[in-house]
Parts: sequence; structure tokens; C-alpha cells
Amino acid sequence: MSYMRYYINDVEMPSPEYDFDEEDNNLDGENAGRDEIGVLHRDIIRTGVGKWVFDHRMLTQAQKLQLRNLCRLSQVAFKLIYIDGHTETATVHGRISGMKPETAADSLFKCTVAWVEL
Repeated sequence: MSYMRYYINDVEMPSPEYDFDEEDNNLDGENAGRDEIGVLHRDIIRTGVGKWVFDHRMLTQAQKLQLRNLCRLSQVAFKLIYIDGHTETATVHGRISGMKPETAADSLFKCTVAWVEL
């Protein structure tokens, strides 16, 4: 994981951790998957698709709702600023998963958000 800043519609998103290991730049279709003996079949719709996956920790209720609402939009403007100053921009759609409290008695939340280039 690496720390940096990223923005959706010019608003900085909270506490990102970026996972560099998941990217293959292919967008699979609904028929991709393994068959009954475990052989993987790819149904590649588009190659070279940008995908950025962020883990968010210690989110307030307001930040949680902000991320959820942004992921409900059909498209948003994405900007990622790396530690060295390099910047990437794209038009993306978000998918949020794993939204849950940090601890059982906590009012802070964690989740994973994947931003996929359109």
C-alpha cells in the first residue's frame, strides 16, 4: 500500500491507501469465470482500462455517505496525485464494498472503493 491524494469531482477523498497489485487493465464481461474443473475463461470486453482500488479507514459517518453517494453517480471526474507529483486523470464509475464499522462499538467506518475508467 502507498499513501497519496485523490480527488473526485475536485473534492479530496479521505484517508486513501492504494493497492497496486490488483491491476491487469482488462475489463471482463459477465461470462468470465472458472468452469466446473477450475479452468479460467476470460470474456474480455475492453483492454487498457484504468482501475484504482482504495482502502479507506477511520471514516466518519459524513465521509461514508459521501463515498456511497459518489459511487451511485454514473460517472465522476477522477484525479490521482502520486507522492512524486505525477498526476493521472480519468472519467470513472465507483464500486464500493466492505462498508462496516472499524470495531463493533465504533462510530468510524472502513470500506474499499474501486474506481473503474469508463
